[in-house]
Amino acid sequence: ELFDQRWDVSLWPGPDQRARQLSMWLLASAFVVSGLLAFLLRASALARRRLHRAEAVGRDLGEQILERERAEAALQEREQENRSLLESLSDGFLVLDRRRQVHYLNPEAARRFRRPREDLQGLALDKLLRPDEVRDVMACCERVFERGHSQVTEIYSTTLQGWFELR
Repeated sequence: ELFDQRWDVSLWPGPDQRARQLSMWLLASAFVVSGLLAFLLRASALARRRLHRAEAVGRDLGEQILERERAEAALQEREQENRSLLESLSDGFLVLDRRRQVHYLNPEAARRFRRPREDLQGLALDKLLRPDEVRDVMACCERVFERGHSQVTEIYSTTLQGWFELR
């Protein structure tokens, strides 16, 4: 009752019990369908947001990949320039790693050792110089590795028949 009046709402005319059950079933079905529709709309909106986020991440990742490729290309170009410079030096140039093995040497260094570069690459320093020369070189290397910066030392090598500078 509303406002002292009785209101009857029926979806189906007539006092038939089957019609009343059918109307209740239709009403319940409408609620279920509207609930499912609301759920699907919410899921669709969530999927759309995730898609936009994934697209943004994909764009960022693509930009990062391009940036990294450019940096790697620039690094390779610089390495090639440095290698060309070292290869063209008229002085012998030798790089040792922390295990005191030849990491790199230019053609002039190989010529001074009177051996092919391939034979010298990876070779331990004690296989190239006399023990007293190795001791002097190692002492300089230890100071460089301890301090973390270069140090200039000149050593005369009877093996190389001349003076050489360590840095």
